[in-house]
Amino acid sequence: MKRILKQILAAAVIIVGGVLLSGLAEKLIAQTENPTADFRGRLTAEGVAAQNALVILRKADGTFVDSVRTNSSNNPGLFDIRNIPLPPVIYDHIITGQTKDVQGNPVPGAQLLFLNQATMDTLESMVADSEGYYLTASIKSQEENMQLWVEVKAQDYEPLQISLLAYPDTTIFDPILTPQGAPTFDFQIGGKVTDNLSQNVQGAHIVFTNTAKTDTLATAQTDVQGDYQTPQFQATETALDVLAKVTAMDHTALEKQVSISQGMNTGVDFTMEHTTGVEDWSREQRSKLPQGFVMTKLE
Repeated sequence: MKRILKQILAAAVIIVGGVLLSGLAEKLIAQTENPTADFRGRLTAEGVAAQNALVILRKADGTFVDSVRTNSSNNPGLFDIRNIPLPPVIYDHIITGQTKDVQGNPVPGAQLLFLNQATMDTLESMVADSEGYYLTASIKSQEENMQLWVEVKAQDYEPLQISLLAYPDTTIFDPILTPQGAPTFDFQIGGKVTDNLSQNVQGAHIVFTNTAKTDTLATAQTDVQGDYQTPQFQATETALDVLAKVTAMDHTALEKQVSISQGMNTGVDFTMEHTTGVEDWSREQRSKLPQGFVMTKLE
């Protein structure tokens, strides 16, 4: 499934008349589950198109990938190497935070279990320290934004189960535990995300936090129609003021205060501002390189 257009750069070794030159090939590609890239460019020598020159594409470690000769007649000097498989991108996800009770006091020694929500495979488990803090090891995945299922247990508190959307690098998550016997109320939020062009926003990420306690309550992601629905979560109040943070590619992030009551809250909709124009890749292109490839300057 197409997710994002990225500029992919890779090293090419250009052989012209026995002389090795460093070259650069680039193309905008659609990153899919099995991404490939096309490497295209024009080779010139002192301003003259290099005809019938051998272009060899290698990985950064020198491994041969493919080769082609530049055009001699139509569009002299052009080369085109297509459908080169790219290695999968692996993302690191680290979860950190502090286990607390409903009054905001730390809960030491809580046991935390992180599972892949799709497969329910255990990914990481740990025990919070004497001040309730915890830090997972890096959870690696080909998913850029990974849906986790979290289970938290502590003595004298009700068990907590919640869905969590983990982002690349570090996600902060402060579990809120309710004392055993205390009344709790179920909440759920659903709605739609569109933009100022009246288009549905697919893949938008929504994080709801408790405005009073700044704790994460639930996370969700929109589907192809722009619709979302959080998992059910609990609170000790019958009504909450929450802060929604919405992010999506090609749209300006927004924050919105929302008041919700116990039960299902529908129609909590958001309208994002669509951004236009060509992105400047100059700062990010090195970090966007496929693993195992390097970038050099095109002469």
